[in-house]
Amino acid sequence: MHNLTIFSIMKNEDFYVDDFVKFHLHLGVDHIVIMDHGSTNPIANKFINNSQVTVINFPGYKVHAEAWSYCCTYYRDFTKWGLFIDCDQFFVPANGLSIPEFASMYDHDPKLCAVQVNWHTVGNSGWETKPPMDQLFAFNKRCKDNEGINAHTQSLVKMQNVEGIKWHNPHMAPPKVGFHNIGPEGNLLHHTPFNTPISHSKASIYHLYTRSKEEFIHKQKRGRADILGEHLDMSTYETYNAFCNEVEDNTLKKIWEEIVGSQPMLQAH
Repeated sequence: MHNLTIFSIMKNEDFYVDDFVKFHLHLGVDHIVIMDHGSTNPIANKFINNSQVTVINFPGYKVHAEAWSYCCTYYRDFTKWGLFIDCDQFFVPANGLSIPEFASMYDHDPKLCAVQVNWHTVGNSGWETKPPMDQLFAFNKRCKDNEGINAHTQSLVKMQNVEGIKWHNPHMAPPKVGFHNIGPEGNLLHHTPFNTPISHSKASIYHLYTRSKEEFIHKQKRGRADILGEHLDMSTYETYNAFCNEVEDNTLKKIWEEIVGSQPMLQAH
């Protein structure tokens, strides 16, 4: 059995999936399961020779929660912990911990289903067109810690304690009867995708929700696993970037430098 596995659903994330995989393997994740939501270029082709990545074809409409239910049902005995995040999200424990070290802080609670970790929502960082370097070098401005959007969470799940078939909200793991979810500080959460007061003292989910305007338009076109892409109109982009570039934060950049070196890597469009 693996200790900690990431589960992620993706569609046409060719340009970003390698960063996502390298980043989280570097932080100690054992395995990554990718649900390919109908990519034009199958994601599996990228990872034929990578034993730490499993790709499952999972097409359909509004399948985000359905995919998580599938993972919790069929991978319950595959891994002790499951981290459920998207390709534009990067899990960063505080104080230099690895992700498994963060998870071990909660091993003592036999009734724990999930730790719900708050977002750090990242803006376009001034980029209107797709940056000519790695995304984790380019996007280094986020909203203030206590901005309301950061109340959203993603779940780190004890796989034996989740009621997988009842997963209806991709931000919130459904506990078995008699089990519970908590925020990173240990506060009980009752059937909510939000954790308040917002806390980043133990870990954060850095969420590159829009990236640049050019990339956001591509995101609209490819659609999402929970809603149709056309629901992501440009007002969403403008609204997010009105308040998501307030704080310079080089956390992702520093971790990425550990992986690829200190020079920004130029990339072709």
